[in-house]
Amino acid sequence: MVDNLQSTEKFQAIHEVVGRAAVFASGRQRAAVESAVVRREHIQTTGIGHGVAAAHGQTDGVSEVKIALGISRTGIDYHAVDGEPVRLLFVLATPPDNHRDYLTALSGICRLSKRQFFSDLLTRDMTEQELQQRICRAFQDEVDGSYARRADPNSPDPK
Repeated sequence: MVDNLQSTEKFQAIHEVVGRAAVFASGRQRAAVESAVVRREHIQTTGIGHGVAAAHGQTDGVSEVKIALGISRTGIDYHAVDGEPVRLLFVLATPPDNHRDYLTALSGICRLSKRQFFSDLLTRDMTEQELQQRICRAFQDEVDGSYARRADPNSPDPK
């Protein structure tokens, strides 16, 4: 997680998250991830609304799903679908052959973005570690629920 993003423009913000997030280990990996994510972003905005963007791309530069989160306290001019500034910027990278986990992670981010939980987080006074733990736990719960719904199509869809 990268707290207090300084960038207010989407491509600069992507660069900042990829460059500062520990999940992207090496310079080569960072370059591959940033290139894939920026290439995808040029096709259509990944600003999904509610102050959230899910910038994503597929690259051979990673061997498994990698997700970083950048938090902007001031907002990023992201050209999101609802026109609102982005305050939570997820950067997601997956290998090209891992479609299932790629789609599961993207859908988890999209589902969480619609919940009041996200906007409430940024107004609370908590440490970066507490914030990271809450978001990781919520995301993991969402992904686990996605796998459970896939295994049992009759299970209820939580709102």
